[in-house]
Amino acid sequence: MQDFHRYYQLLGLSPAATAEEVKEAYHRLARQYHPDLNPGNKAAEEKFKSINEAYEVLTEVIEQIQNQPTVAQSKPPEYGSAADFCDRAAKKASTGNYAAAISHYSRALQIDSKNAQTYSQRGFAYYQLGAYKEAFKDYSQALKLNPQLAEAYYNRGTARRKLGYPQGAVQDFNQAIRFNPNDAQAYRNRGVTRADLGDSKAAIADLQTAARLFSEQGKIASFQATLDLLTNVQKVRAVAIRKKAAIALALISSIVVLALLLL
Repeated sequence: MQDFHRYYQLLGLSPAATAEEVKEAYHRLARQYHPDLNPGNKAAEEKFKSINEAYEVLTEVIEQIQNQPTVAQSKPPEYGSAADFCDRAAKKASTGNYAAAISHYSRALQIDSKNAQTYSQRGFAYYQLGAYKEAFKDYSQALKLNPQLAEAYYNRGTARRKLGYPQGAVQDFNQAIRFNPNDAQAYRNRGVTRADLGDSKAAIADLQTAARLFSEQGKIASFQATLDLLTNVQKVRAVAIRKKAAIALALISSIVVLALLLL
């Protein structure tokens, strides 16, 4: 699967960028790194190639997303049930063809617009394409239809984190854990998000729980990856504690010196 998030980063954009913003960023950077303006500069040449690739891929993805029919705008298809289209969508998604999966899920929703699971699955396909805003909308609609759909809380939390809303992400991970206390992924992602927010103590507790659950579930690779995250967060916390202690000691020393001067 292509790393769409990296393409947005190459253009200096967030995943919520519009087609017009992608176009503007491309033209600005293309002028800056164009080989004609940087003769003999290999780094600029490679950057120019990367910018072109990012523009072509993101333009195609955004166009595919914008061309998806909405439930309200489109007539139901003439053949196949909602379940049939969901099956086709799942097969497309399993091969990494998320744009086609979105098309089939949209067809399913034309037939059955009250299916929370279908919205959640289409949201996941959008997420895989880096369309985090659309993913967030679908997850929210899924939860509106079924407030107890734990996977939608978890997935919406990941979308919120990508969109730059860590507090909302933590709230969604809280709900996911409430419905499924053994969701190791939810604990791990909540821990990482709490670390982003500077709450290293809570982050460490979450990562420790995630590591334990992964170990109990026999997911060795996830267990090891979580231990690595835990080690990094613990190191950051230790540095922060030492800095606070040093500042406190310096403050006490200053007070003592001032008191001696006043004697």
